[in-house]
Amino acid sequence: MRTSRKLAMFVMPALLCAALSAAGFPEAGKPVRLVVPFPAGSPAFDGTARILADRLRASLGVPVIVENRPGAGTVLGNQVVASAAPDGHTLLYGVGTSLTMLPHQLAKRPYDELRDFTPVTMVATSPLFLMAHPSVPAANLRELVAFAKANPGKLSFASWQFGGINHVVLEQLKVDTGIDMVHVPYKGPDDALKDLLEGRIHLMMGASQVQIGFVQKGKLRALAAASKGRMRSMPDLPTFAEQGFPGYDHLGSIAVWGPGGLPADTIRRLNEEFGRILRDPGVVAHFMRIVPTFDVSPSAPEELAAFLRAQHELMGQLIRRLGIRIE
Repeated sequence: MRTSRKLAMFVMPALLCAALSAAGFPEAGKPVRLVVPFPAGSPAFDGTARILADRLRASLGVPVIVENRPGAGTVLGNQVVASAAPDGHTLLYGVGTSLTMLPHQLAKRPYDELRDFTPVTMVATSPLFLMAHPSVPAANLRELVAFAKANPGKLSFASWQFGGINHVVLEQLKVDTGIDMVHVPYKGPDDALKDLLEGRIHLMMGASQVQIGFVQKGKLRALAAASKGRMRSMPDLPTFAEQGFPGYDHLGSIAVWGPGGLPADTIRRLNEEFGRILRDPGVVAHFMRIVPTFDVSPSAPEELAAFLRAQHELMGQLIRRLGIRIE
């Protein structure tokens, strides 16, 4: 009996420590998956995710794997995270509009955006700009609208997320001006950009350094900034509003979410780790080399949640006005 009590004195604390360790984050040796709902090679999404994964790997001491799950307008990648165990080892590195716009367009979804995701941190926001192939006979937005009105159905535009902000902005322009343009959806921005450069499509919303580089080289033409003020990376580019088209103050965003029900301690740990990485001047500089329009802006989870709720309401109003539905 005395031996059993002595054994229990050693075994019980060991079992308790093991249980606490198993419940903690991160679990030793278990990789963290950073799910990106876009194809590999996309600079703004895949490229920046890999920068964060490298830094997070060093700080957490476990493997951090970028897992590309493109398709279905980000639904496939989002679903991977929504259905994952809420242990912090599966995270979504996605666009805010996929959680604020899709709910108003896609009636049947395999998850609930407000219930099945836990906000961790905002990563960055970015204004968008409209760019055109040089074959389009328009030097600005007014000339584009005039040409489109005179040539209904002749112009086409790309998006890489049906119902996403890069799609909706141009659907908004169609409705506001009465022009007729053809929408061509792509799986990712790189494929869309390739066809834009080759003139197979005519228009696309952009933000990345690669896209701005092609504008600077004269291979593409920037027509308007879809933002409240002018872009610091292209200060000579007038906004939609400056050219007589108000109501196009749109921000793209990238953020990190976990599955619904993520424990408070895990949320806090992840928020601290991502925040520390995103406040590193070297990381900020690297991000801005990839996407010079980025405003790298880590946030508290509560701030991200409030931002998403506000965008959810605003985007709902816009989507209902445009009548965009995904079958």
